Amino acid sequence: MRAFDELAPTLAVHQARTAGKRARAGLALLSRADPAPVWRAVAVQTRDAARAIGPHRDADVFAATAALLGRDSPREGPVPVPQLSDAAVARVAEVADAARPTDPATARAESRRGFEAALHALEAAPAPHISPRALGRALRKSCAQARRRFQRSLRDPDNTEKMHDWRKATKRWTYQLSLFTPAWPEVVGAMLRELDALQGDLGAHHDWVVLQEHLEGGLEGQLGETTPPDLAEHIAQGIIRHGGDALARGRVVNMGHPRHIAGWLATSWGRVTGHSAERSLK
Repeated sequence: MRAFDELAPTLAVHQARTAGKRARAGLALLSRADPAPVWRAVAVQTRDAARAIGPHRDADVFAATAALLGRDSPREGPVPVPQLSDAAVARVAEVADAARPTDPATARAESRRGFEAALHALEAAPAPHISPRALGRALRKSCAQARRRFQRSLRDPDNTEKMHDWRKATKRWTYQLSLFTPAWPEVVGAMLRELDALQGDLGAHHDWVVLQEHLEGGLEGQLGETTPPDLAEHIAQGIIRHGGDALARGRVVNMGHPRHIAGWLATSWGRVTGHSAERSLK
């Protein structure tokens, strides 16, 4: 909520959505280890609050892409940005305008109210008491789910829905893993750096896919015009490049067995905190 109060709209939307995803990941871990229904209920509130500003975020990403592809953008870098036609840049800018909510301020206010309600519900919830064993099982499930989603994408790399599901599962696992940095900062930190790099590839792949969908008429037919050929080719190559990079990195990230990773984390956490049986996570 501080993001909405203290930051410019574009940055506020980005940080609010990121904070919401982190909160949902923690709540998902908590609900797997503690059956109390309150955690799932708060997670739904947080999800709905983030969804209120989803179109706002898409529009911001498209606008940034249009600026990157513009004539004044630098052409140097690890992956050089090609000079696209004025029609291509204008088309991306058009997508950004169409995707933006009619009243962005109202969308941000709705999102803020949703996050505030979720916070109040969380503050009123009873403190959970979770054993390291239950926590380990919950972590193993999250890690295993990310691994399964990766394997599905590996078998069908052109399926953007499967890549999207893998991205979400990996993001959830990354945020949950980050909670355990105090257990072993050096090793967890190294794992997080790999996962963050993977998230960068998966996020870039997703952004290009979403732009392609909007260009093909994803906004209720508002954008059904022909996409400039150079833009269509650039998007297709971006999807292929980032998808390939993500799959290559995923082979490394998903090497460890979920049971070993989760058990090690839970045991280390119990050792660091001094709680061998019960641990309050609130």
